[in-house]
Amino acid sequence: MMKYIRKGLSYDLDRLLNLREAGWQQKDIAAELGITLETVRWQCVRNGLTRQSMVPKSDNRCRRFDTAEDEYLLVLEAEGHSTSEIGRRLRRTSSTILARLAILAGREERAMNT
Repeated sequence: MMKYIRKGLSYDLDRLLNLREAGWQQKDIAAELGITLETVRWQCVRNGLTRQSMVPKSDNRCRRFDTAEDEYLLVLEAEGHSTSEIGRRLRRTSSTILARLAILAGREERAMNT
């Protein structure tokens, strides 16, 4: 468990990020953890869990990444392919690929810190 402490404020950052990844709304996370909505928003942006990376545009259904797709994405990135090329191969936008890479990097970093 990674505690985040700043200016007398203490909360479980891992829990915040896990709740957001599970689809919780930011206002609900703030209420659950007893912190401000702005704190939740900042940590989500800081860790790559922004609205654009989590919510579908217009009426399109959100197509979630599965484990196999995440692994393929990481292989393509390791091979040096651009986010545009990876997006074409996975039939996703380059901004979705960038957001997903940020999410995966954040997960890996949190896993190493625990």
